Amino acid sequence: MNILKLATTLVALFIAVQSGLLAQEEWSLQKCIDYAHKNNLQLQQIKLTGQIGEINHKQSKANFLPSVNGSASYGYSLGRALNPTTYSFSNRNIASTSLSLNASLNLFSGFQNKNTLKRTAMENELNDLLSEDAEQDISLAVCSAYLQVILATEQRKVIQEQANLTIEQRQQMQKMVEAGTLAQGDLLDLDAQIASDSANLVTADNAIATAYQSLQQLMEYYPDEAFTVVQPKLSTVSSAELEAMSSQQLYENALGHRPEIKSADLQIQIAEKNIDISNAAKYPRLSLNGNVSTNATSLGTKVVGSEPFETPVFTTDGEVFYIQNTIPVTEKASYPSQWSDNYNSYIGLSLAVPIFNQNRVQNSAQIAELNVANSRVLEKQARNQLRNDINTAYLAAVSAAKSYEASQSSIKALKLAFEQAEKKLNIGMINSYDYNTAKNRLAVAELNESAAKYELLFRMKILDFYTGQPLTLD
Repeated sequence: MNILKLATTLVALFIAVQSGLLAQEEWSLQKCIDYAHKNNLQLQQIKLTGQIGEINHKQSKANFLPSVNGSASYGYSLGRALNPTTYSFSNRNIASTSLSLNASLNLFSGFQNKNTLKRTAMENELNDLLSEDAEQDISLAVCSAYLQVILATEQRKVIQEQANLTIEQRQQMQKMVEAGTLAQGDLLDLDAQIASDSANLVTADNAIATAYQSLQQLMEYYPDEAFTVVQPKLSTVSSAELEAMSSQQLYENALGHRPEIKSADLQIQIAEKNIDISNAAKYPRLSLNGNVSTNATSLGTKVVGSEPFETPVFTTDGEVFYIQNTIPVTEKASYPSQWSDNYNSYIGLSLAVPIFNQNRVQNSAQIAELNVANSRVLEKQARNQLRNDINTAYLAAVSAAKSYEASQSSIKALKLAFEQAEKKLNIGMINSYDYNTAKNRLAVAELNESAAKYELLFRMKILDFYTGQPLTLD
């Protein structure tokens, strides 16, 4: 019969699915979280920003060092030009070169460098907090997706168990039909239920695949090899235990370790440090400067000796006498020798006093003060948001616990009703339609119970998240 073939297919499909899952690698929640932290693109961006911040911090340290720069030039002058070595004009073409080395050291600039160094250190700390905050958000999202996979898997087991029950009951009723105690038409409802169970299993398989896809997307996991999650031993808390907690106490505990609160406090300190940096422009700037330079030209000469000559001198009496003198003998000088002879050095102090700069300094300081005020507002908003999030999470956890407890009570009653329906069906007191109604009500209750259980677990993990406890399912 087609229905029997369908039933056989359902059983074979169940075995195949279970065998396939056993062949795959099992991943724990912690392994999934670690993989997401390593491969998530948002976290990688934050870490790259952190590396930029470290470079900026190194630069703020280097700002205390002097700056040294060298320069060299070569030129060719045609016609009448000034000889840079003799400072006299010449009508000859001149090739000239110059070398220089300049150094400058900031001695005082209103403590700008010192405050900038402190600010970049705080900015690095801020980036670490932002990275920690992003990691925790990703961990919570992975935990939620992980629980969705477990929920979808568990709900498929419920649907499979219900399908198996339908098949067993159909086989039992087939024997009763063959024995003549039931009519053939009594099997129709069970045949329809088997077909419905088959469709429900396909839907459940799709739900599992979708849950795994969502988990893998959060993890940035895209290899060909599939994996299966570890089914942990889970425990829940009662609504009474949750109600014994205080959302205010949870909030106060969270203030001490939540990264978004620490980062908001740190942003206030950074804004305050920017005020000091802006006020530095009001102070004079003192710097030490030094320079060494030399030059040479194609007309450069050097003295290699002297020649004597006599200069006649006439007296008033008409007599002549001669004065012995010498004139230098020169030859063309090489560039290295000119660089040595024309060496020059300079050292000095320079002082710049700000007097009026289109009110840029005052306006910059005022903007920095307003940024401090804005940072304080943002810090209050962060605290209020944390309080609201914790209150919402706490109420949701209490509600989830009550829903789970109610679903457990419902299952107890529906199990008893189903057991009675099964007995009545076997002795012919009810038909298969009434039996399927009782079975389906139990199946829906079991699905709702598993959904309520994992909703409660997730709400508990959110409370753990806010209180700084690690996200584990052990």
